Amino acid sequence: MFFYIGEQCSYLCKKSNNLFLDNGWTQIDDLYYKGYTIDCSLKNNITNILNGEVYNGIYCVIKNNEIYHSYRRGFPIFENQQIKTNLKLEGLENYFTKSPIIDIQNLISLEKVIGNIKNILVNNILSFVKHNDVKLHIRITGGLDSLLLVALLEYLQIEYNASIVSRNTNAKTLAEWFKITKDYNNSLTDFVAEKYWGYKISDVKFNENWLVNGFMGDESMLRGPHQIIKIINSTGQTITDVIKPNHYHFYYFQRSNDGKYLHDFKSIKLEDAKSEIYNQFFSDFQYWHLDNNFGFSPYDDHRILENILSMDVMDIIENGLNGTVQKTIVELTKPELIILLDEYKNTPKYARVNLLNNIDKVKLNYCKLLTII
Repeated sequence: MFFYIGEQCSYLCKKSNNLFLDNGWTQIDDLYYKGYTIDCSLKNNITNILNGEVYNGIYCVIKNNEIYHSYRRGFPIFENQQIKTNLKLEGLENYFTKSPIIDIQNLISLEKVIGNIKNILVNNILSFVKHNDVKLHIRITGGLDSLLLVALLEYLQIEYNASIVSRNTNAKTLAEWFKITKDYNNSLTDFVAEKYWGYKISDVKFNENWLVNGFMGDESMLRGPHQIIKIINSTGQTITDVIKPNHYHFYYFQRSNDGKYLHDFKSIKLEDAKSEIYNQFFSDFQYWHLDNNFGFSPYDDHRILENILSMDVMDIIENGLNGTVQKTIVELTKPELIILLDEYKNTPKYARVNLLNNIDKVKLNYCKLLTII
């Protein structure tokens, strides 16, 4: 879902004198749109969008060089007086959209938050399927985000295809580790893989390809080290003070950027920590559709983060270190899948070991095609 409004762009296809796009857009006269919304049919509500309606999802509509986008924009914008694009090009300034103000007045119990987030994820998936007639594919990695997505698809009795990535202990890059396949390479695919980490771990297919993915999972569930450290610091502690060897993130937090977050401490009030985390969520852009390759993540929802931030601070920290909320939702929807979960997050020694050893022990009733790559 890449665009460039300006005189010349070598990465994209020219559509008019000053509009350049990647593949996969739909044209209606002088209007172009791409992406999806979970609230309604995108193609049937273009007029509403032009009239100011804003929906959830990841979409972009361009008419007369004006850009219309989803509630959480889903992609960056770089610009100057002559150019507007979501390609990170030199000489352009990053345009930030002001995020909503989070106002948490009352604490919510862990049990209530688990129920709320389960309902949000369920409704996001059901709404997506209702309004988008596409074939779903998911990569099962052994991680918590993808495992919960499989559990929810099974729970909701939604058909899908899946692939499992076998272990590759000799991998030197993320693409090799995830065994990414590309039907083609060009200047655009190379550029985005260099500039944005999400495209380093994503397939590139010629034909329309819809992947249910876990993008924004760590961010909405508050399981990223750069986020949870703010909450931990607000209690006067560091990650080292609170993390335990049995925590799901134990090795990951040591490995993330060479463990730079482990001992960091910055005095911060809890309210300020929550506000900073919420603001970061609205400016965190990981993957937006590339050519005919589309991604749908039920986790890309600010309400999930709002619920997490509404818990007691110790519950927030425990979830951030151990994935409590997602593990519990797996057990509520497809409990037998928990044996497929990696013992530790993103740790090569443990990655996909449980998945590959136990996949034959579980029955995926709604998986129409399962391949191991």
